[in-house]
Amino acid sequence: MEMYDVSIVDWSTPEEKENAKDCLTWLPICQAECCWLVSFQVDQPEVYVVGDTLSFIEQDASMKWYHELHGAKVRHNKVTYIIKEIYKQEGEWLIIKARCSKLTSDLRCSGHPNRKPRICRELTPESLGGKDFFLTSRCRFRYLNGGCELCKGRNS
Repeated sequence: MEMYDVSIVDWSTPEEKENAKDCLTWLPICQAECCWLVSFQVDQPEVYVVGDTLSFIEQDASMKWYHELHGAKVRHNKVTYIIKEIYKQEGEWLIIKARCSKLTSDLRCSGHPNRKPRICRELTPESLGGKDFFLTSRCRFRYLNGGCELCKGRNS
């Protein structure tokens, strides 16, 4: 299992950031980090990490396909990831590298080439209803919210 340093250098200019008005035009800046990383709060009682295996029970049936796209094995409501590469581990957060199988080499979604999939479009600080969520180092939300790494739902 490899550990990655997340202090990725951001080579984008302030003008590039200012001109990127949506997630698709932001892709050259973020390199679609959210499509190849999956984050977990491992201090939750329903999340188990044993060796290189992370398992949990997914209560939301509509999320099972999301985990399958990121390489997890899903049987009934049990989701299991084999951790090959850790992107970051900090406190209760574990972020693993698990590339979405729909992500193309030009950082587009092969299922939705002209826009983000619905789940990705709907993932906003407001839609999470106050749940904590991790922002990747080059995420557009992070840029728009003054550099916060862990945002608090509507309060970001």
